[in-house]
Amino acid sequence: MKFISLSISFLLASLTTVVLLSFTAVAQENSKIHWGLSNVQEIWLANISNASENTKSVWLHYTDASIGYDWSINPNWSLNMYGSAFFTNGNSISKLAGDLQGVSNIEAHKGAEILEGWLELISPTGLRLKGGILDSNADFDSIDPAQFFINSSHGIGPDFSSVGLSGPSIFPETGLGAIAFFEQDKWSVKLGAFDPLTRASGSELNTANNVDWDRADGVLVVSEVQINSMASIITVGMWTSSFSLEKSFTEISNLSNAKGMYTSLSRSDTFGDTYVRLGLSESKNAYIDRYIGAGWVKSISPNANFMSESFIGISWASARLGDLGIFSESPRDMVDNSDHSFEHILEISSNTKLSDNLQLQPNLQFIIHPGAQVGAPSRLVVGIRGVFEI
Repeated sequence: MKFISLSISFLLASLTTVVLLSFTAVAQENSKIHWGLSNVQEIWLANISNASENTKSVWLHYTDASIGYDWSINPNWSLNMYGSAFFTNGNSISKLAGDLQGVSNIEAHKGAEILEGWLELISPTGLRLKGGILDSNADFDSIDPAQFFINSSHGIGPDFSSVGLSGPSIFPETGLGAIAFFEQDKWSVKLGAFDPLTRASGSELNTANNVDWDRADGVLVVSEVQINSMASIITVGMWTSSFSLEKSFTEISNLSNAKGMYTSLSRSDTFGDTYVRLGLSESKNAYIDRYIGAGWVKSISPNANFMSESFIGISWASARLGDLGIFSESPRDMVDNSDHSFEHILEISSNTKLSDNLQLQPNLQFIIHPGAQVGAPSRLVVGIRGVFEI
């Protein structure tokens, strides 16, 4: 039986709270509408064998639009509403390169989809509540300097992004969820609950697009603590899903609930922005069970009057197949840990802001053991991203 999710209940409670406050507020109501539109184009060249002449090209396209409404009843209480949608052309560079982690973070199936649609209530105590159709990566497992890189692993760790059938409600497949935040100057705590199947995978493995949250599907719970210390940020997160993996892996009998944790450290100083992230999940229930990523980003625009704002960066991402990953990639019985292997990706990139609306980002990625297959030849992928934003 379908039920109204915690997210929808939260939305109704938020609306009721705001209506009550509006009758008692003394200060004048203030509101603001904001919107955005961006277009991303990428051209990639992939060396798919050891022969230099065996190179193919791929064009990726991504467009998104968003609109938000911020409503301040008085200086201490506010209600924010936000919605966004996107379109992608459905082409794939990862299919050509054979990697696990995702060469490009804009790659998705062809078509237009709603990404987010949520309501947020902000109180003067530091408590913030948000619910609706959510991209969990906007609030969990997100490292600011890592957003510079194009490989998907630096946007969200693959140990976490591969949980469930469609990930933890992230691009391109989001679903219903609710998040509670408590934020202070030097630290913050977050707790989120999400539909473990998202709208694209559907309820009870029904592939129809929907935003129903069936009680029988369970819940994905994510918690995160962040501490700000001088120029450093330390993050620790834990997650667990009560979705029964045996529904989708009927041939495996010893599965239990997926669970894992991650931690990251980032720092900004005169050397640049640096970060490192570690991820760990229970192997028998995980597609990717180990991950380590690190990166460095540096501004090379000391004088904006003489040269465009530019950055350079280098990163490393290593992801290991879990038992479910081995089973999915190699149709055979579950094997022991000796058969687990890593995929490694070195990424080098630069970004130049040509104007307030346009930027270009050349990118190179060298993939070692693509697909975590030790015998597979390394791949060299070179591309350029153009971003236009208004």
